[in-house]
Amino acid sequence: MSEEPYPIVTPDDDGIRPAGAPDACFYCGSKVGERHGPNCVTVRSERLLEVKILIRSQEPRSWSADDIEFKYNLGTWCGDNIVDKIAEEVERLDTEGTCLCGALEVRVVEPE
Repeated sequence: MSEEPYPIVTPDDDGIRPAGAPDACFYCGSKVGERHGPNCVTVRSERLLEVKILIRSQEPRSWSADDIEFKYNLGTWCGDNIVDKIAEEVERLDTEGTCLCGALEVRVVEPE
């Protein structure tokens, strides 16, 4: 199975940037009408990422680690709710003048 060719640079291409030439991709230098270069960052492919984030969370004091993990992994709690918990942690960190950088780890599960 052959790979799809790189897309052609268009006048409204994501690679056309105000800081660069108006008729070429800022990232690979290919001109409008030519194909993006093989290392151009605007050419994307889907990857599966595993994201690990350490956050602080208020949980019942009497619960064990097993109780808490059951709640999140096997109970009726919806995984979509983690977005709100992450947002709360980002807000908390923002008030401290920091961010998630020290609490975040990303691993590629499916590279291509």
